[in-house]
Amino acid sequence: MDRNRWPECSGMGGRNHRNRHLKETEVSKITGFALPTLRNWRFIGKGPAYVKPGGRAIRYPREAVIQFMEAVHVEPKAGE
Repeated sequence: MDRNRWPECSGMGGRNHRNRHLKETEVSKITGFALPTLRNWRFIGKGPAYVKPGGRAIRYPREAVIQFMEAVHVEPKAGE
């Protein structure tokens, strides 16, 4: 996965965006996973790590999302 593409992703403006926590809608747009999928994964303990800084609000550390996507990345074999 190309880590350099992350700063250009939609919704990543503002200062210090490299260390920013992402909203679930931003993670959905960046990864292509639907919001219900991210919510279900949180319920069953799967998916990228997240924090709940205000009790209800869900935020994903940018680096945790990158690490998750790298961990599930599969290189296709010849003939696939």
